[in-house]
Amino acid sequence: MSRVRRPPVKHQLAPVFDRAVDSLCVSLSPDTTRHYRGTTRKFLLYLGTEHPQLNSLDQLRRQPHILGWMSHLHVQSPPLGTASYINLLISRRCIFNELAWTEQLYELANLLRREDIPRLPRRLPRPLTPQQDHLLQQEFLRRNDLGEMTMRYLEVVLTDLQREFQLARSSPRHLAPQPKTSFAPLRTGLSGVIDSLLAAQHVLEMFRRALPNSDARDCLDRLSNRLTKIVAEARKLDAP
Repeated sequence: MSRVRRPPVKHQLAPVFDRAVDSLCVSLSPDTTRHYRGTTRKFLLYLGTEHPQLNSLDQLRRQPHILGWMSHLHVQSPPLGTASYINLLISRRCIFNELAWTEQLYELANLLRREDIPRLPRRLPRPLTPQQDHLLQQEFLRRNDLGEMTMRYLEVVLTDLQREFQLARSSPRHLAPQPKTSFAPLRTGLSGVIDSLLAAQHVLEMFRRALPNSDARDCLDRLSNRLTKIVAEARKLDAP
């Protein structure tokens, strides 16, 4: 499928921007080069429409030229997605940095700043409900396989752990609500002892995760590891 070739932009700054793109994209892919040229085209069209009197690089200013262009991107129709907006700013900043070096106009490197580029919104996964968490535990207990139970439980709750990690980074004092364990009737004999140990380990781990980094949290971590070893030894007693 052939691409429609657009006519070149008629602007006095077009040649100098084209040279900067050529220099910047020597080792880049054709698609990346097209992206840089497309960004330059949009910027020059904006300058030609909103600031027709501008005809040299040393006339470029952060206000009104760059901030005005950023505002123009926000109100264009159809609306520009956040990822597309970020890509445009990043490529434009790279071109300004290239021009600052090649044209010896170092103030161009400060036209677009790092803080001007927004971050992509984070979409956190939905956590397990207490009911789902309880059903998982019961299913793992039914299978009676510690190795498989551990691996599958970690696989399923990984999204929960990632969610809480992101919440902790964005708001260190935030404590994510922990699931409550509703205990089912325990089995008799050694199987009941193992059920009790697993339930105690789960409650201990949920409480430990709600604590900040401290000696108490480290101590609970060691206790949880001991419970794991105790459960493993208890399972050996139950083996035929």
